Amino acid sequence: MEVCHAEKLHGFIDEKQVMLNIADTQTIEVYLESERFSMFEGEILAAERSLDFKAGTTGRSVIWRSPLGKEVRINTTRLVSHALLNLFVIEYTIEPLNFSGTVRLVSSHRGLVSNHFDPPKIQGLPRKSANIFFPSVQKLCTESPF
Repeated sequence: MEVCHAEKLHGFIDEKQVMLNIADTQTIEVYLESERFSMFEGEILAAERSLDFKAGTTGRSVIWRSPLGKEVRINTTRLVSHALLNLFVIEYTIEPLNFSGTVRLVSSHRGLVSNHFDPPKIQGLPRKSANIFFPSVQKLCTESPF
C-alpha cells in the first residue's frame, strides 16, 4: 500500500509499514483474598502520583475500597535506568487497612498482545481527523504525481 505525503521529504516512508507489538511484561495483578484490585471497580478513597527527578523514579499511591468493603493502601515505585537500558524495576508496598487475610501479587508475561484501538478508515484515509482538518490531503493523495 502506497503512502501519500503532502511533501516528499527525506526519511518519509513510501509504503505502509507496520510496527510489531511487543510482549507485555509489566502486568502485575493484586488480589485481596479472591478480589482482584481494579481502578474500574470498587471505590478510590485517595490517589496520588509523584515524580522524583533526583532518584529517577515515578510513584503512585492509592487507597482503595473493594466491592466487598476491604480497604487497602497500594504504593508503587518504578525506575527505568538510563545507565543500564535493560533495567526496569517496580516495587509494590501493600498495606491492608481494615482486614487481615491473604494478599497476592501475580506477575505475568503476555506474548499475545494487540493494539488497543485501530480507527476505521473514513473516505480512504486512515483517520477521521484527516478529512475534517486537512481536506486537501485527500485530494492530494488521489491526484499525487509521485
